[in-house]
Amino acid sequence: MMRNLFFILLLAAPGCLPAQPANVAAMFSKHMAGAWVGTLTYTDYQDSTREVTMRVHNLISFSGNIATERFCYTEPGDIVEHCENNRDTVMLLPDGRFCYDGSDWKVAEQKQKGRSYRVVLERWGMDDEREAFIRKTITVTPTVLITKKEVQFKGRADFIIRNTYRYVRPVKEGEVPTW
Repeated sequence: MMRNLFFILLLAAPGCLPAQPANVAAMFSKHMAGAWVGTLTYTDYQDSTREVTMRVHNLISFSGNIATERFCYTEPGDIVEHCENNRDTVMLLPDGRFCYDGSDWKVAEQKQKGRSYRVVLERWGMDDEREAFIRKTITVTPTVLITKKEVQFKGRADFIIRNTYRYVRPVKEGEVPTW
């Protein structure tokens, strides 16, 4: 099933390496906490050319250096909102490490412009059961959160956009719709 891949990270992180930029975790905890609503557009795994868009919303909370995301989605053409068991955790360490499925994500780039932050994470891994170089770009402001996952399969020069989440803050603070 689709998983929010921009920072759906598991706590088990034995393969993580130390020493990434320290301000990444602080930026995430300050600007990402709270409710978000929006869309997920993903490249269908069945044919890798068809794009599918669905409604999503989530709630991101922090307890120290641990972020928990609870999210819901509605598949296209479906009237049922899927929320059960959609809870994921990311470990954001003060030294800037990001761990996903026990793998280290390199912080390739981080930029700040005013109250806008952009972080690019990269690693080798698997996508669609194939070895790939994976890049996740996360852009966050006080009111907008965009994450994009790009995949470059081994032996290929081009990247495909696997998925893009586009969130905004709900109209009323703390309000999460029940589509």
